[in-house]
Amino acid sequence: AKGFGCFFLNTFSEVTCSTLVAGLRKHAPLAVQDLSDQYLPSVWRFVYAKVQSDRHLAEDIVGKAVLALIKAAADPEFEVQNLGGWLRTVASNKIADHFRAAARVQHLIDDAK
Repeated sequence: AKGFGCFFLNTFSEVTCSTLVAGLRKHAPLAVQDLSDQYLPSVWRFVYAKVQSDRHLAEDIVGKAVLALIKAAADPEFEVQNLGGWLRTVASNKIADHFRAAARVQHLIDDAK
């Protein structure tokens, strides 16, 4: 059976990624499976490396990136040409948010000493 994602058509075209996003918008199980199979492993590896091999933090950040995608996909105007790149960019922003927050907390702890 053909899936929604780029893997099944052996091309990373805008049409295919748009089809996957349309499937996510409709909560189609096959679209979720394609997202999980085709995009999340590489996004997880990217995040895992960036967070110094902290598995729990990597899982949390990838989860937040997926939630951002689902929220974005709900907007009928949302379009993406490179879904993997979009997910990595969102994940990268979530990583930066995490480390900024951790630095603020560390600063408060240092000031309290």
